[in-house]
Amino acid sequence: MIKNLALLFIFLAFFISCTQKDNSAAQNASVSKDSILLEMQEPTFDFTFNEISENNEISENVQGTADGPSFFQRLGDLNYVLAELYQPQPVQLKNNPNTRQNYKLNISWSPNTDVDSVKNIVRLKIQQKLSYSTTTETIMQAKHRLSVTDNSKLRQASNGSFPEAVESKIDREGENWDIIATLPKLAEILSDELSQEVRTEHKETVRHRFELNDIKDVGNLRQQLKNKYGITLESKQKPVELLAISFNDS
Repeated sequence: MIKNLALLFIFLAFFISCTQKDNSAAQNASVSKDSILLEMQEPTFDFTFNEISENNEISENVQGTADGPSFFQRLGDLNYVLAELYQPQPVQLKNNPNTRQNYKLNISWSPNTDVDSVKNIVRLKIQQKLSYSTTTETIMQAKHRLSVTDNSKLRQASNGSFPEAVESKIDREGENWDIIATLPKLAEILSDELSQEVRTEHKETVRHRFELNDIKDVGNLRQQLKNKYGITLESKQKPVELLAISFNDS
């Protein structure tokens, strides 16, 4: 009897130890002091606001299916979290009162449930909790296209050695940008920096170094790309439909 109890106690201790290790392995991203946890599970997807300690570590952006429930996890400010939930439609937050907080969103559901229906329910729950309304708006937004008009200038940017492990990167020092990238990657980097769509039809895999100085606006960027690297940045205003998220006055 005593021997059986001892074995049971050892098994329980081992199980608790394994559980703690599994939990710590899944937690790997630091969060800020004002982070809020939104834990939402099927079937109701109800949730409450839970503050996350500054010392806690939690997993960052994850989406997929494990052995068991499907899950969707996002960590960031409210603009990012809602943009991820409403994809592929662009969103614009208006009079957002929750600018200080970061949000950790954990959603889990049965593999038999359609992910789109899950997101529809989750969006409705969060909308009710945060008290915002949504409307569809059309705005004029700049879109840009990169093309090469002087290959000799561009070839000069490919001279020199680049670290093999670096596919693309940007180093910023004030308004000075030092970019290593292929033309497709350059378009991606400029899209992020300008928060506007930049595309190119070039598929080349040659890396170049672009040293751009005193970047204050798109016009200045366009001039340097053309004069130094033989790259034309054509810009057009096009209508873009987005989802406007307006928060109710509290």
